[in-house]
Amino acid sequence: MNALKIAACMAAIAGTLVLAGCTDTKAHDQSKKDAFDRWAATRAGITYSLAENQFEAGDFDMAEQTIGEAMGANPRNPDFAVLAGRIAVEKGQLERGYHYMKHAIELEPQHAQAHYQLGVIQQRWQQYDQALESYKLAFKYDPENVFGLIALSEMLVKLNRADEALYHLQSKLTYYDHNAAIRVSIARISLMRQDLDRAEQMYQEAHLLAPEDPTVLEHLAMAEYSAKRYGEAIYHLRQLQETPGYENRRDIRMALGDCYQATGKAKEARLIFLDLTRENPQDIDSWVKLGQAAWIVGDDVRLRASARQITSLAPDRFEGYLLAGMVMRKDSKPAEAIRLFERASRLSPDSSLPHILRGMTLEDAGQLRDAGDAYAAALRIDPNDQRARRLLAGIERQ
Repeated sequence: MNALKIAACMAAIAGTLVLAGCTDTKAHDQSKKDAFDRWAATRAGITYSLAENQFEAGDFDMAEQTIGEAMGANPRNPDFAVLAGRIAVEKGQLERGYHYMKHAIELEPQHAQAHYQLGVIQQRWQQYDQALESYKLAFKYDPENVFGLIALSEMLVKLNRADEALYHLQSKLTYYDHNAAIRVSIARISLMRQDLDRAEQMYQEAHLLAPEDPTVLEHLAMAEYSAKRYGEAIYHLRQLQETPGYENRRDIRMALGDCYQATGKAKEARLIFLDLTRENPQDIDSWVKLGQAAWIVGDDVRLRASARQITSLAPDRFEGYLLAGMVMRKDSKPAEAIRLFERASRLSPDSSLPHILRGMTLEDAGQLRDAGDAYAAALRIDPNDQRARRLLAGIERQ
């Protein structure tokens, strides 16, 4: 009996040891699996970072290959799908990018970046209502990211809902107290609404917050130019010209010339417009502005050249005949001047200036009644033209 009991005890002990061994083996296997999963996730994260760097460097083919490796190691990571989608979009594969973004949203429904990038694709497809909803979700899930709000407002503007866009932006202006981009967006909408003062104020604040950003400085200078704050515009336009990439921009130089002319610095304006016509002899607007500046400073050579070039290059524009008429009046050829001013008035029925110059030429020739008719015609076009009103009053006194 004792032998039997001892044998039974030994069997029980052996069974316990076997069970313990199985348990230890399962725990060991699970530990190995967890370690492998951690290693795979780490490796996938490193591969993802490499793909990001390749994407930022513009090496889209290599980035596509690398992010594919990362997704193979960790197919459930929504960030990987978003990057794959962005790469596809950059390669012009919008449909593929769209499906990547939808997949990322399936993996994580509140993934703000996926909704934002989905909106970008929908916007490029001109699906503006869908893009608006995607941008709304992007901003909802990441309210700290101002670019979601800006994209949302831009889409509202696209849908002719500028007032709603402005409301959204201005309601967050204090929250994003140190953000320049939101102020630029408000300024753009203000310009659309012809609220030049508000636009200028927002660009000024944006420039203070981002003084090194030349784009903001450009917007500020052009807003000041549009608001006819020519002195401030001159300061910022000249500052802009010292920025690499802006020194030879024709639109910047043209605006600077206009500002000089508007502030009585016609000589400086003439030099700018002269350079612009030399660089591009086909630019009609530069010839027009050169002719105006030449008339003010008494540069007969440039005045005649401007009149000749404009009438030759653009015979349907009134400015060439207007300048040519001024030349004829200066040369004491009133009949030719009057004929040219009449032609200018026919080509520009909404401008009072040709009628005023015709009236002045008639008055010089002693034809006071006809001069009065010309001034009256100018006032019919522009009842607030004080010069025409003053000249007509002088005729009436005579």
